[in-house]
Amino acid sequence: MGDVLGEIIHDELLADRVQCLPKAAGGTLDASQAAGILNQMEPGFKTVGAGQAAWSDKADYLVSRLANLLRDSAFTAALPAHNKPHYWSFPIDLSARVNVAGAAFPAGTWATAITYTVPLGCQARIESYGVNVGLDVGGGAYTWNGSLVWRIQVNGTSKYADLDGWSIQRGSIVLPRKTVMNLQEATQITFQYRRAIAWVGGAQDVDHCLVGYTWRPRQQLDGSRASIVYTG
Repeated sequence: MGDVLGEIIHDELLADRVQCLPKAAGGTLDASQAAGILNQMEPGFKTVGAGQAAWSDKADYLVSRLANLLRDSAFTAALPAHNKPHYWSFPIDLSARVNVAGAAFPAGTWATAITYTVPLGCQARIESYGVNVGLDVGGGAYTWNGSLVWRIQVNGTSKYADLDGWSIQRGSIVLPRKTVMNLQEATQITFQYRRAIAWVGGAQDVDHCLVGYTWRPRQQLDGSRASIVYTG
């Protein structure tokens, strides 16, 4: 608390008033330095009696300046909306089954299993994804040898490098893999796949899922995009 008070005094109360004391190592003022600065500020306070400032006057002055400083400050009474779903969230629980031929796709060719667009006036969080291949959904067993490759894109680009072209097991439909994707309104997300290497076992059914939720900003006009108010 002494460091914070010292910084407030240094940055807000001493402008053009006194010769500031050097800051402590690390760029902050400790409590003793803050007290020293208060002593320097005596001539700037309302004087009492023989010209010495009474402590009550100092306190009143400091409180009034701090009040002015805090008038334009904003405080949030809850965690950001995207930390967990709340009572005006809408679930995103998307899944799709596709049948992928055993032949390799032409170079650079991808197919889309899931497409989702964030509704206007909302923002969204995708928090998990997963796939099931082969024996789990029909079409024979599958060895994770790089034959199938996946990617998740945002507005047609690979915004997340770690989600651009993976071929190993990452989650399943029953137990999706955790992730963090925060999306603005009107943003489109696509879950895509391709057969990179020919699969001798023939066509396979492949399941895909994206799981998350949407939320509405508390007030769009004031830009509070991630703030909500809990009443109980």
